[in-house]
Amino acid sequence: MLMKEKASAVLESDNYLTKVTQRHHVYYTDEPADVGGKDKFSTPQELLLGSLAYGETEVLYLLE
Repeated sequence: MLMKEKASAVLESDNYLTKVTQRHHVYYTDEPADVGGKDKFSTPQELLLGSLAYGETEVLYLLE
């Protein structure tokens, strides 16, 4: 089945706080304070790394 995923991202403030919406989910990304963010949420790179870790876990689960 081909899934048509959509996502939108809106910069919420001057210091990198970004609101991301996918389907009915909303989450935020941020940057560390040393590069101008507030360090309240995961960085986009951390979210990507978490997604890859999740995918690897699912593959290992399916191979059991």
